[in-house]
Amino acid sequence: MGTLEVHLATEFQNIILDHGAFPEDLKQQMYAYIAKSSRMKWAKGDTEEQFIYKNAQEDLGRSSSKSGRCPKQRELQSALNSKRSWTFCTNS
Repeated sequence: MGTLEVHLATEFQNIILDHGAFPEDLKQQMYAYIAKSSRMKWAKGDTEEQFIYKNAQEDLGRSSSKSGRCPKQRELQSALNSKRSWTFCTNS
């Protein structure tokens, strides 16, 4: 049986980007920026989806000022808090 390690920061990033409350237009802007600015990092054999996934963390910081004004920010915070509570077995 193999082992799979998921970096906690990557898991939180996935929760944010995959959540329905995250603005789709902002996500598409991020993906377009990644495809343009990080093209030299594209590993041979990676699909566009793999490439963006591997490089999204770098752009999430750049885009955080825009994502902080998300109209459904409370929904995102709730999803992150649920994961944090489950991960660290807390009740807060």
